Amino acid sequence: MNGTFLLPPNIEASYQYTDGVVCACCHKSINAFSLFGPTVDPSSGLMRRMYLGHCVRCGQSFEVEQFEADGAWLIYRYRIEGGQWYQLQSLPEPPLVTTGPGGEFTKTLSAPELDLKTKQLLESFVEIQRSLCGVLHGLMDSVKHDTNNH
Repeated sequence: MNGTFLLPPNIEASYQYTDGVVCACCHKSINAFSLFGPTVDPSSGLMRRMYLGHCVRCGQSFEVEQFEADGAWLIYRYRIEGGQWYQLQSLPEPPLVTTGPGGEFTKTLSAPELDLKTKQLLESFVEIQRSLCGVLHGLMDSVKHDTNNH
């Protein structure tokens, strides 16, 4: 066996195999049934897919959710025998401006993200203000020095 499980022909014909997948437990190549994908996730702009498989090498059945990054499919999370999900890596941060079916749109920031962006912006303004105050102070000293010398 090459790491696949067989369904009766009438059922098997209704499923589509996913290419290039691995067992979530032993990481060997297997054939698995596509549950969804590959599709573009509208909220993140990522290409994602999910598959269901059973490995005859290690005897585990599992679901795997993947995302595409730099031309490779990476495992985002998986679960064995319908149990709890195990996350292997975080999804990449979506860009603030995403191109979708309707063109470009701006990502809506969550409250914590907005708070962080606002804090970073305010810190930048404070730094600029300090620099400008230093320049202004230097100019005033220069004018004061020139006035005292005349």
